[in-house]
Amino acid sequence: MASSDLHSTGEETIYTQNLRGAKMFFAEQVKSHGPAQLEQVYTKVTQHLLFNIYVISKDIDVFVAFETMNNRGKPLSYLELLKNRLIFLSTRMGVDETERNQLRRVINESWKTAYHFLGRNRERPLDDDHFLDVQFLLYAGTRPTASDLGDRSPRNLWRMRRHREHLRFQLLENYFTSRNLLAQKDDGAQHSSPLTASALYEYAHDLKRCVETYYRVFNPADSDFDDDVRVHLAQIDRLGWRDSLPLVVAAIHCGGKPGDLAKLLSTLERHLFVLSIRLQHEDEELDLVSLGLTVATNSDSIKSATDKIHAITEKRVGKIDFAETLLMHSRGYYGWRSLSYLLFEYEQELKKKSRANRDKILWKEFCREDFEDDYRTIEHIYPQKAKDTYWKDRFGSLSIKKRNMLRNSLGNLLALSRAKNAALSNRPFPEKRDGSQESGGYRYGSYSEIDVSSCTEWTPQEIADRGVRMLEFIEQRWKLNSGRRPEKLIALGLQFIILDGDDDESDEDNSPRQGDSDPDSTV
Repeated sequence: MASSDLHSTGEETIYTQNLRGAKMFFAEQVKSHGPAQLEQVYTKVTQHLLFNIYVISKDIDVFVAFETMNNRGKPLSYLELLKNRLIFLSTRMGVDETERNQLRRVINESWKTAYHFLGRNRERPLDDDHFLDVQFLLYAGTRPTASDLGDRSPRNLWRMRRHREHLRFQLLENYFTSRNLLAQKDDGAQHSSPLTASALYEYAHDLKRCVETYYRVFNPADSDFDDDVRVHLAQIDRLGWRDSLPLVVAAIHCGGKPGDLAKLLSTLERHLFVLSIRLQHEDEELDLVSLGLTVATNSDSIKSATDKIHAITEKRVGKIDFAETLLMHSRGYYGWRSLSYLLFEYEQELKKKSRANRDKILWKEFCREDFEDDYRTIEHIYPQKAKDTYWKDRFGSLSIKKRNMLRNSLGNLLALSRAKNAALSNRPFPEKRDGSQESGGYRYGSYSEIDVSSCTEWTPQEIADRGVRMLEFIEQRWKLNSGRRPEKLIALGLQFIILDGDDDESDEDNSPRQGDSDPDSTV
Protein backbone atom coordinates (compact mmCIF):
# COMPACT_ATOMS: atom_id res chain seq x y z
CA MET A 1 0.00 0.00 0.00
CA ALA A 2 1.34 3.43 -0.92
CA SER A 3 2.17 5.81 1.89
CA SER A 4 -0.54 8.14 0.64
CA ASP A 5 -3.17 5.54 1.57
CA LEU A 6 -2.36 5.82 5.27
CA HIS A 7 -3.82 9.32 5.59
CA SER A 8 -2.44 10.08 9.05
CA THR A 9 -3.64 13.10 11.00
CA GLY A 10 -0.38 14.90 10.23
CA GLU A 11 -0.80 14.55 6.48
CA GLU A 12 -0.50 17.65 4.29
CA THR A 13 -3.44 18.30 1.97
CA ILE A 14 -5.03 21.31 0.28
CA TYR A 15 -7.42 21.51 3.24
CA THR A 16 -4.60 21.70 5.79
CA GLN A 17 -3.10 24.47 3.64
CA ASN A 18 -6.39 26.36 3.83
CA LEU A 19 -6.62 25.89 7.61
CA ARG A 20 -3.04 27.07 8.07
CA GLY A 21 -3.77 30.12 5.94
CA ALA A 22 -6.87 30.90 7.99
CA LYS A 23 -4.93 30.55 11.25
CA MET A 24 -2.21 32.91 10.01
CA PHE A 25 -4.84 35.41 8.82
CA PHE A 26 -6.64 35.60 12.18
CA ALA A 27 -3.37 35.62 14.12
CA GLU A 28 -2.27 38.64 12.10
CA GLN A 29 -5.62 40.39 12.62
CA VAL A 30 -5.55 40.10 16.43
CA LYS A 31 -1.83 40.83 16.81
CA SER A 32 -2.42 44.54 17.49
CA HIS A 33 -5.50 44.03 19.71
CA GLY A 34 -5.40 44.97 23.36
CA PRO A 35 -6.93 42.92 26.22
CA ALA A 36 -10.35 44.59 25.89
CA GLN A 37 -10.56 43.94 22.15
CA LEU A 38 -9.40 40.35 22.56
CA GLU A 39 -12.11 39.85 25.16
CA GLN A 40 -14.72 41.07 22.70
CA VAL A 41 -13.44 38.70 20.02
CA TYR A 42 -13.48 35.80 22.48
CA THR A 43 -17.05 36.57 23.50
CA LYS A 44 -18.24 36.71 19.90
CA VAL A 45 -16.54 33.46 18.97
CA THR A 46 -17.77 31.52 22.01
CA GLN A 47 -21.26 32.99 22.39
CA HIS A 48 -22.42 34.74 19.22
CA LEU A 49 -21.68 32.29 16.41
CA LEU A 50 -24.80 30.83 14.78
CA PHE A 51 -25.00 27.50 12.99
CA ASN A 52 -27.62 26.35 10.51
CA ILE A 53 -28.79 22.77 10.94
CA TYR A 54 -30.60 21.23 7.99
CA VAL A 55 -32.79 18.20 8.55
CA ILE A 56 -33.10 16.32 5.26
CA SER A 57 -36.28 14.32 4.85
CA LYS A 58 -36.19 10.89 3.20
CA ASP A 59 -37.76 12.13 -0.03
CA ILE A 60 -34.87 14.61 -0.62
CA ASP A 61 -31.57 13.32 -1.91
CA VAL A 62 -28.78 14.42 0.44
CA PHE A 63 -26.17 14.49 -2.36
CA VAL A 64 -28.26 16.76 -4.58
CA ALA A 65 -28.87 19.03 -1.58
CA PHE A 66 -25.12 19.14 -0.93
CA GLU A 67 -24.36 20.36 -4.47
CA THR A 68 -27.19 22.91 -4.38
CA MET A 69 -26.23 24.39 -1.00
CA ASN A 70 -22.52 24.67 -1.76
CA ASN A 71 -23.06 26.28 -5.12
CA ARG A 72 -24.96 29.07 -3.39
CA GLY A 73 -21.85 29.94 -1.41
CA LYS A 74 -18.29 29.66 -2.59
CA PRO A 75 -18.45 27.37 -5.62
CA LEU A 76 -16.90 23.96 -5.14
CA SER A 77 -14.18 22.79 -7.47
CA TYR A 78 -15.09 20.21 -10.08
CA LEU A 79 -13.02 17.65 -8.20
CA GLU A 80 -15.09 18.20 -5.05
CA LEU A 81 -18.35 18.06 -6.97
CA LEU A 82 -17.23 14.94 -8.79
CA LYS A 83 -16.53 13.06 -5.56
CA ASN A 84 -20.01 13.85 -4.30
CA ARG A 85 -21.51 12.81 -7.64
CA LEU A 86 -19.73 9.44 -7.69
CA ILE A 87 -20.84 8.65 -4.15
CA PHE A 88 -24.38 9.63 -5.10
CA LEU A 89 -24.27 7.32 -8.12
CA SER A 90 -22.91 4.50 -5.97
CA THR A 91 -26.10 4.64 -3.88
CA ARG A 92 -28.17 4.16 -7.06
CA MET A 93 -26.27 1.13 -8.34
CA GLY A 94 -28.12 -2.15 -8.59
CA VAL A 95 -25.66 -3.87 -6.25
CA ASP A 96 -25.93 -5.20 -2.69
CA GLU A 97 -25.15 -3.09 0.37
CA THR A 98 -21.69 -4.60 0.89
CA GLU A 99 -20.63 -3.78 -2.66
CA ARG A 100 -22.09 -0.30 -2.37
CA ASN A 101 -20.14 0.43 0.83
CA GLN A 102 -16.94 -0.93 -0.67
CA LEU A 103 -17.36 1.30 -3.72
CA ARG A 104 -17.90 4.30 -1.48
CA ARG A 105 -14.72 3.50 0.50
CA VAL A 106 -12.70 3.24 -2.73
CA ILE A 107 -13.99 6.63 -3.90
CA ASN A 108 -13.19 8.23 -0.54
CA GLU A 109 -9.68 6.74 -0.48
CA SER A 110 -8.98 7.90 -4.04
CA TRP A 111 -9.98 11.46 -3.19
CA LYS A 112 -7.95 11.39 0.04
CA THR A 113 -4.95 10.39 -2.04
CA ALA A 114 -5.74 13.15 -4.55
CA TYR A 115 -5.88 15.89 -1.93
CA HIS A 116 -2.80 14.49 -0.21
CA PHE A 117 -0.67 14.81 -3.35
CA LEU A 118 -2.19 18.08 -4.54
CA GLY A 119 -1.30 19.73 -1.22
CA ARG A 120 1.85 17.77 -0.41
CA ASN A 121 4.25 20.54 -1.41
CA ARG A 122 3.36 23.41 0.89
CA GLU A 123 5.39 25.86 -1.20
CA ARG A 124 3.59 24.94 -4.39
CA PRO A 125 0.09 23.48 -3.92
CA LEU A 126 -1.32 22.09 -7.16
CA ASP A 127 -4.62 23.19 -8.67
CA ASP A 128 -7.21 20.41 -8.42
CA ASP A 129 -9.23 21.51 -11.45
CA HIS A 130 -6.11 21.61 -13.61
CA PHE A 131 -5.22 18.11 -12.46
CA LEU A 132 -8.72 16.95 -13.35
CA ASP A 133 -8.29 18.41 -16.84
CA VAL A 134 -5.28 16.16 -17.43
CA GLN A 135 -6.73 13.05 -15.79
CA PHE A 136 -10.11 13.20 -17.49
CA LEU A 137 -8.65 13.92 -20.92
CA LEU A 138 -6.36 10.89 -20.76
CA TYR A 139 -9.11 8.70 -19.28
CA ALA A 140 -11.82 9.69 -21.73
CA GLY A 141 -9.52 9.95 -24.72
CA THR A 142 -8.24 6.39 -24.34
CA ARG A 143 -11.58 4.72 -23.55
CA PRO A 144 -14.08 5.19 -26.40
CA THR A 145 -16.86 3.66 -24.29
CA ALA A 146 -16.12 5.81 -21.26
CA SER A 147 -17.30 9.16 -22.59
CA ASP A 148 -18.64 10.68 -25.75
CA LEU A 149 -16.28 13.47 -26.75
CA GLY A 150 -18.56 14.48 -29.58
CA ASP A 151 -17.20 16.09 -32.73
CA ARG A 152 -14.57 18.06 -30.87
CA SER A 153 -11.05 16.69 -30.98
CA PRO A 154 -9.14 15.98 -27.74
CA ARG A 155 -6.83 18.88 -28.61
CA ASN A 156 -9.74 21.32 -28.82
CA LEU A 157 -11.19 19.99 -25.59
CA TRP A 158 -7.82 20.53 -23.91
CA ARG A 159 -7.56 24.08 -25.18
CA MET A 160 -11.13 24.79 -24.04
CA ARG A 161 -10.18 23.84 -20.48
CA ARG A 162 -9.62 27.49 -19.65
CA HIS A 163 -13.35 28.08 -19.99
CA ARG A 164 -14.14 25.12 -17.69
CA GLU A 165 -17.65 24.72 -19.09
CA HIS A 166 -16.69 21.79 -21.29
CA LEU A 167 -15.31 19.98 -18.26
CA ARG A 168 -18.47 20.43 -16.26
CA PHE A 169 -20.55 19.32 -19.21
CA GLN A 170 -18.46 16.23 -19.89
CA LEU A 171 -18.06 15.05 -16.30
CA LEU A 172 -21.15 16.17 -14.46
CA GLU A 173 -23.77 16.56 -17.16
CA ASN A 174 -22.82 14.08 -19.84
CA TYR A 175 -21.29 11.02 -18.22
CA PHE A 176 -21.57 10.82 -14.43
CA THR A 177 -25.35 11.26 -14.37
CA SER A 178 -28.41 9.30 -13.27
CA ARG A 179 -29.47 9.23 -16.90
CA ASN A 180 -26.61 6.89 -17.71
CA LEU A 181 -27.60 4.59 -14.84
CA LEU A 182 -31.07 4.32 -16.30
CA ALA A 183 -29.68 3.67 -19.76
CA GLN A 184 -28.25 0.31 -18.73
CA LYS A 185 -31.58 -0.84 -17.28
CA ASP A 186 -33.50 -0.23 -20.50
CA ASP A 187 -32.82 -3.04 -22.96
CA GLY A 188 -33.75 -0.82 -25.87
CA ALA A 189 -31.51 2.08 -24.87
CA GLN A 190 -28.18 2.56 -26.63
CA HIS A 191 -25.66 4.83 -24.97
CA SER A 192 -21.94 5.17 -25.45
CA SER A 193 -21.18 5.31 -21.71
CA PRO A 194 -23.54 3.29 -19.45
CA LEU A 195 -22.33 3.45 -15.88
CA THR A 196 -21.71 0.35 -13.83
CA ALA A 197 -20.07 -0.28 -10.48
CA SER A 198 -16.96 -1.56 -12.26
CA ALA A 199 -16.81 1.69 -14.29
CA LEU A 200 -16.82 3.74 -11.08
CA TYR A 201 -14.12 1.50 -9.58
CA GLU A 202 -12.02 1.94 -12.72
CA TYR A 203 -12.37 5.70 -12.75
CA ALA A 204 -11.56 6.09 -9.03
CA HIS A 205 -8.46 3.91 -9.36
CA ASP A 206 -7.34 5.80 -12.48
CA LEU A 207 -7.70 9.14 -10.68
CA LYS A 208 -5.70 7.81 -7.74
CA ARG A 209 -2.90 6.58 -10.00
CA CYS A 210 -2.85 9.75 -12.09
CA VAL A 211 -2.60 12.20 -9.19
CA GLU A 212 0.64 10.63 -7.92
CA THR A 213 2.18 10.91 -11.40
CA TYR A 214 0.89 14.48 -11.69
CA TYR A 215 2.57 15.37 -8.39
CA ARG A 216 5.89 13.81 -9.42
CA VAL A 217 5.87 15.70 -12.72
CA PHE A 218 5.68 19.03 -10.89
CA ASN A 219 7.97 17.90 -8.07
CA PRO A 220 10.61 15.76 -9.78
CA ALA A 221 13.07 16.23 -6.91
CA ASP A 222 10.61 14.30 -4.70
CA SER A 223 10.44 11.28 -6.99
CA ASP A 224 12.26 8.11 -7.95
CA PHE A 225 12.91 9.27 -11.52
CA ASP A 226 16.38 8.98 -13.02
CA ASP A 227 18.51 12.11 -12.75
CA ASP A 228 18.14 12.91 -16.47
CA VAL A 229 14.35 12.70 -16.22
CA ARG A 230 14.33 14.97 -13.16
CA VAL A 231 16.45 17.57 -14.93
CA HIS A 232 14.31 17.58 -18.09
CA LEU A 233 11.03 17.76 -16.14
CA ALA A 234 12.33 20.78 -14.21
CA GLN A 235 13.45 22.42 -17.45
CA ILE A 236 10.07 21.94 -19.16
CA ASP A 237 8.30 23.23 -16.06
CA ARG A 238 10.37 26.40 -16.16
CA LEU A 239 9.96 26.81 -19.91
CA GLY A 240 6.20 26.27 -19.86
CA TRP A 241 4.17 23.15 -20.62
CA ARG A 242 1.93 24.52 -23.38
CA ASP A 243 -0.01 21.43 -24.58
CA SER A 244 2.59 18.84 -23.58
CA LEU A 245 1.43 17.88 -20.07
CA PRO A 246 -0.95 15.05 -21.10
CA LEU A 247 1.82 13.58 -23.27
CA VAL A 248 4.32 13.59 -20.40
CA VAL A 249 1.88 12.06 -17.91
CA ALA A 250 0.92 9.39 -20.44
CA ALA A 251 4.56 8.55 -21.17
CA ILE A 252 5.32 8.13 -17.46
CA HIS A 253 2.26 5.92 -16.98
CA CYS A 254 3.01 3.52 -19.78
CA GLY A 255 6.69 3.09 -18.94
CA GLY A 256 8.68 1.83 -21.89
CA LYS A 257 12.34 0.99 -22.40
CA PRO A 258 14.96 2.57 -20.10
CA GLY A 259 16.09 5.89 -21.48
CA ASP A 260 13.04 6.37 -23.72
CA LEU A 261 11.37 8.76 -21.29
CA ALA A 262 14.51 10.88 -20.86
CA LYS A 263 14.95 11.05 -24.65
CA LEU A 264 11.31 12.08 -25.13
CA LEU A 265 11.59 14.83 -22.50
CA SER A 266 14.87 16.13 -23.93
CA THR A 267 13.37 16.28 -27.42
CA LEU A 268 10.21 17.90 -26.08
CA GLU A 269 12.13 20.58 -24.18
CA ARG A 270 14.00 21.55 -27.34
CA HIS A 271 10.74 21.59 -29.30
CA LEU A 272 9.07 23.92 -26.79
CA PHE A 273 12.09 26.22 -26.76
CA VAL A 274 12.12 26.41 -30.56
CA LEU A 275 8.38 27.17 -30.51
CA SER A 276 9.11 30.22 -28.36
CA ILE A 277 10.97 31.77 -31.30
CA ARG A 278 8.29 33.34 -33.45
CA LEU A 279 8.21 32.87 -37.19
CA GLN A 280 6.82 35.49 -39.54
CA HIS A 281 4.53 32.84 -41.03
CA GLU A 282 3.59 30.35 -38.34
CA ASP A 283 3.05 26.72 -39.30
CA GLU A 284 0.38 24.53 -37.74
CA GLU A 285 1.70 23.36 -34.39
CA LEU A 286 2.23 19.69 -33.63
CA ASP A 287 -0.83 18.20 -31.90
CA LEU A 288 0.86 17.15 -28.68
CA VAL A 289 -2.46 16.28 -27.02
CA SER A 290 -3.41 13.67 -29.61
CA LEU A 291 0.16 12.41 -29.50
CA GLY A 292 -0.25 11.95 -25.75
CA LEU A 293 -3.39 9.89 -26.24
CA THR A 294 -1.52 7.70 -28.73
CA VAL A 295 1.25 7.11 -26.20
CA ALA A 296 -1.31 6.39 -23.47
CA THR A 297 -2.73 3.50 -25.48
CA ASN A 298 0.57 2.10 -26.75
CA SER A 299 3.78 2.17 -24.71
CA ASP A 300 5.78 1.22 -27.81
CA SER A 301 4.82 4.59 -29.34
CA ILE A 302 7.10 6.64 -27.04
CA LYS A 303 10.02 6.31 -29.45
CA SER A 304 7.88 7.13 -32.49
CA ALA A 305 6.46 10.17 -30.65
CA THR A 306 10.01 11.31 -29.93
CA ASP A 307 10.96 10.90 -33.58
CA LYS A 308 7.90 12.83 -34.71
CA ILE A 309 8.59 15.74 -32.34
CA HIS A 310 12.21 15.82 -33.50
CA ALA A 311 11.21 15.89 -37.18
CA ILE A 312 8.72 18.74 -36.65
CA THR A 313 11.31 20.67 -34.61
CA GLU A 314 13.95 20.30 -37.31
CA LYS A 315 11.49 21.54 -39.92
CA ARG A 316 10.81 24.65 -37.85
CA VAL A 317 14.51 25.21 -37.09
CA GLY A 318 15.17 25.34 -40.83
CA LYS A 319 12.83 28.32 -41.10
CA ILE A 320 14.24 30.36 -38.22
CA ASP A 321 16.07 33.54 -39.07
CA PHE A 322 17.11 35.21 -35.82
CA ALA A 323 17.36 38.61 -37.46
CA GLU A 324 13.72 38.39 -38.56
CA THR A 325 12.17 36.54 -35.65
CA LEU A 326 13.69 37.64 -32.34
CA LEU A 327 14.17 41.19 -33.58
CA MET A 328 10.69 41.67 -35.00
CA HIS A 329 9.52 42.56 -31.50
CA SER A 330 9.69 46.27 -30.68
CA ARG A 331 11.80 45.48 -27.59
CA GLY A 332 14.16 43.06 -29.33
CA TYR A 333 15.42 40.19 -27.21
CA TYR A 334 14.00 41.86 -24.12
CA GLY A 335 10.52 41.07 -25.48
CA TRP A 336 11.27 37.38 -26.04
CA ARG A 337 8.85 35.35 -23.94
CA SER A 338 11.50 32.73 -23.12
CA LEU A 339 14.18 35.25 -22.15
CA SER A 340 14.04 34.36 -18.45
CA TYR A 341 14.39 30.68 -19.27
CA LEU A 342 17.34 31.31 -21.58
CA LEU A 343 19.15 33.47 -19.02
CA PHE A 344 18.51 30.90 -16.30
CA GLU A 345 19.88 28.08 -18.45
CA TYR A 346 22.90 30.22 -19.33
CA GLU A 347 23.44 30.75 -15.61
CA GLN A 348 23.37 26.97 -15.12
CA GLU A 349 25.96 26.56 -17.87
CA LEU A 350 28.30 29.06 -16.19
CA LYS A 351 27.77 27.29 -12.88
CA LYS A 352 28.77 23.98 -14.48
CA LYS A 353 31.90 25.55 -15.99
CA SER A 354 32.87 26.90 -12.59
CA ARG A 355 32.62 23.39 -11.10
CA ALA A 356 30.55 24.87 -8.30
CA ASN A 357 27.61 23.20 -6.52
CA ARG A 358 25.79 26.21 -5.12
CA ASP A 359 22.95 27.83 -7.03
CA LYS A 360 23.06 31.61 -6.95
CA ILE A 361 19.71 32.06 -8.71
CA LEU A 362 16.56 30.20 -7.64
CA TRP A 363 13.95 29.92 -10.36
CA LYS A 364 10.99 30.56 -8.05
CA GLU A 365 12.56 33.91 -7.13
CA PHE A 366 13.92 34.74 -10.57
CA CYS A 367 10.57 34.36 -12.33
CA ARG A 368 8.44 36.03 -9.66
CA GLU A 369 5.88 38.47 -11.02
CA ASP A 370 4.96 40.14 -7.73
CA PHE A 371 7.99 42.40 -7.55
CA GLU A 372 7.13 46.07 -7.79
CA ASP A 373 7.68 47.75 -11.13
CA ASP A 374 10.89 49.44 -9.99
CA TYR A 375 12.51 46.11 -9.07
CA ARG A 376 14.02 43.74 -11.61
CA THR A 377 15.66 40.32 -11.80
CA ILE A 378 16.81 40.94 -15.41
CA GLU A 379 19.00 43.97 -15.87
CA HIS A 380 20.02 46.09 -18.83
CA ILE A 381 23.75 46.51 -18.17
CA TYR A 382 23.78 49.51 -20.49
CA PRO A 383 20.69 51.04 -18.85
CA GLN A 384 17.44 52.16 -20.39
CA LYS A 385 17.90 55.57 -18.77
CA ALA A 386 21.56 56.18 -19.44
CA LYS A 387 21.99 59.73 -18.11
CA ASP A 388 25.33 59.27 -16.40
CA THR A 389 28.41 60.75 -18.09
CA TYR A 390 29.98 57.28 -18.24
CA TRP A 391 27.27 56.06 -20.63
CA LYS A 392 27.12 59.26 -22.65
CA ASP A 393 30.86 59.08 -23.31
CA ARG A 394 30.65 55.52 -24.66
CA PHE A 395 27.26 55.47 -26.41
CA GLY A 396 26.36 59.14 -26.95
CA SER A 397 27.76 59.32 -30.50
CA LEU A 398 25.40 56.56 -31.71
CA SER A 399 21.92 57.18 -33.09
CA ILE A 400 18.89 56.60 -30.90
CA LYS A 401 17.99 53.52 -32.95
CA LYS A 402 21.43 51.95 -32.47
CA ARG A 403 21.42 52.73 -28.76
CA ASN A 404 18.05 51.02 -28.38
CA MET A 405 19.30 48.00 -30.31
CA LEU A 406 22.26 47.76 -27.96
CA ARG A 407 20.10 48.10 -24.85
CA ASN A 408 17.80 45.25 -25.80
CA SER A 409 20.38 43.05 -27.47
CA LEU A 410 21.02 39.67 -25.88
CA GLY A 411 24.55 40.47 -24.65
CA ASN A 412 23.30 43.44 -22.63
CA LEU A 413 20.70 41.48 -20.63
CA LEU A 414 21.85 40.05 -17.33
CA ALA A 415 20.27 37.62 -14.84
CA LEU A 416 20.58 39.04 -11.32
CA SER A 417 20.97 36.91 -8.23
CA ARG A 418 18.41 39.06 -6.43
CA ALA A 419 15.87 41.66 -7.39
CA LYS A 420 17.52 45.07 -7.38
CA ASN A 421 16.11 48.54 -7.44
CA ALA A 422 15.88 49.86 -10.99
CA ALA A 423 17.40 53.16 -9.88
CA LEU A 424 20.67 51.37 -9.14
CA SER A 425 20.79 49.91 -12.64
CA ASN A 426 21.30 53.40 -14.11
CA ARG A 427 24.67 53.80 -12.40
CA PRO A 428 27.97 53.70 -14.35
CA PHE A 429 29.41 50.27 -15.10
CA PRO A 430 32.33 50.42 -12.61
CA GLU A 431 29.85 51.04 -9.80
CA LYS A 432 27.58 48.24 -11.02
CA ARG A 433 30.56 45.92 -11.23
CA ASP A 434 32.19 46.72 -7.88
CA GLY A 435 29.13 47.66 -5.85
CA SER A 436 28.11 50.65 -3.77
CA GLN A 437 26.70 51.41 -0.35
CA GLU A 438 23.19 50.77 -1.66
CA SER A 439 23.84 47.47 -3.40
CA GLY A 440 26.40 44.73 -3.93
CA GLY A 441 28.10 44.67 -7.30
CA TYR A 442 28.26 42.06 -10.03
CA ARG A 443 31.40 40.61 -8.44
CA TYR A 444 29.26 39.25 -5.60
CA GLY A 445 26.22 38.17 -7.56
CA SER A 446 25.16 35.35 -9.86
CA TYR A 447 27.56 33.38 -12.05
CA SER A 448 26.33 35.53 -14.95
CA GLU A 449 27.09 38.71 -13.00
CA ILE A 450 30.54 37.45 -12.04
CA ASP A 451 31.22 36.63 -15.70
CA VAL A 452 30.37 40.22 -16.70
CA SER A 453 32.42 41.62 -13.81
CA SER A 454 35.60 40.39 -15.54
CA CYS A 455 35.16 43.26 -18.03
CA THR A 456 36.93 46.51 -17.26
CA GLU A 457 34.60 48.53 -19.52
CA TRP A 458 31.10 48.15 -20.94
CA THR A 459 30.92 49.41 -24.50
CA PRO A 460 29.14 48.31 -27.70
CA GLN A 461 32.03 45.91 -28.29
CA GLU A 462 31.49 44.13 -24.95
CA ILE A 463 27.75 43.85 -25.68
CA ALA A 464 28.50 42.31 -29.08
CA ASP A 465 31.10 39.90 -27.71
CA ARG A 466 28.86 38.64 -24.90
CA GLY A 467 25.92 38.33 -27.30
CA VAL A 468 28.00 36.17 -29.64
CA ARG A 469 28.98 33.91 -26.73
CA MET A 470 25.34 33.52 -25.74
CA LEU A 471 24.34 32.63 -29.30
CA GLU A 472 27.12 30.04 -29.27
CA PHE A 473 25.54 28.64 -26.10
CA ILE A 474 22.16 28.48 -27.87
CA GLU A 475 23.81 26.63 -30.75
CA GLN A 476 25.32 24.09 -28.41
CA ARG A 477 22.31 23.71 -26.10
CA TRP A 478 19.43 23.64 -28.60
CA LYS A 479 21.22 23.03 -31.94
CA LEU A 480 20.11 26.38 -33.38
CA ASN A 481 22.76 27.57 -35.81
CA SER A 482 23.00 31.33 -36.20
CA GLY A 483 25.99 31.34 -38.56
CA ARG A 484 29.50 32.75 -38.20
CA ARG A 485 30.36 35.90 -36.29
CA PRO A 486 29.07 38.39 -38.93
CA GLU A 487 25.76 36.52 -39.12
CA LYS A 488 25.58 36.39 -35.34
CA LEU A 489 26.04 40.16 -35.14
CA ILE A 490 23.17 40.55 -37.59
CA ALA A 491 21.08 38.16 -35.48
CA LEU A 492 21.84 40.33 -32.46
CA GLY A 493 20.80 43.47 -34.34
CA LEU A 494 24.36 44.79 -34.10
CA GLN A 495 25.48 44.50 -37.71
CA PHE A 496 26.66 48.11 -37.57
CA ILE A 497 29.45 47.04 -35.20
CA ILE A 498 31.05 45.11 -38.07
CA LEU A 499 32.08 48.49 -39.46
CA ASP A 500 34.16 49.02 -36.33
CA GLY A 501 36.61 46.31 -37.43
CA ASP A 502 35.27 43.06 -35.96
CA ASP A 503 37.41 40.12 -36.97
CA ASP A 504 35.41 37.30 -38.52
CA GLU A 505 37.81 34.74 -37.09
CA SER A 506 37.81 36.10 -33.55
CA ASP A 507 35.02 33.75 -32.53
CA GLU A 508 36.92 30.61 -33.48
CA ASP A 509 38.71 30.46 -30.14
CA ASN A 510 36.23 28.83 -27.76
CA SER A 511 38.61 28.70 -24.81
CA PRO A 512 37.06 29.67 -21.46
CA ARG A 513 37.02 33.35 -20.64
CA GLN A 514 38.67 34.80 -17.60
CA GLY A 515 36.66 33.83 -14.56
CA ASP A 516 35.00 30.77 -16.16
CA SER A 517 37.10 28.28 -14.23
CA ASP A 518 36.06 29.51 -10.79
CA PRO A 519 33.73 32.52 -10.60
CA ASP A 520 33.84 32.50 -6.81
CA SER A 521 37.53 33.32 -6.97
CA THR A 522 36.64 36.91 -7.88
CA VAL A 523 34.64 37.39 -4.72
